Amino acid sequence: MAVYESTSYVGGVIYFDLTDYRSHYLVTSDSDKFRSRVHGVFDMYGKLKPYEKRLRALSSPTEVLQLEKN
Repeated sequence: MAVYESTSYVGGVIYFDLTDYRSHYLVTSDSDKFRSRVHGVFDMYGKLKPYEKRLRALSSPTEVLQLEKN
């Protein structure tokens, strides 16, 4: 994400990967469907992986510092 933050011409970044798409891919055989998956924020049991909070913070960098009524 730092590479995007360092540019003046990138207005936003979308990082979308809620779960590992390969776990449910039709050609994944039954023998390897419980193989370790590295993508996604959920493990194969549907529990959030530890880095989900960090990814959420990186993906939601907006902070309201002050509101003014016009």
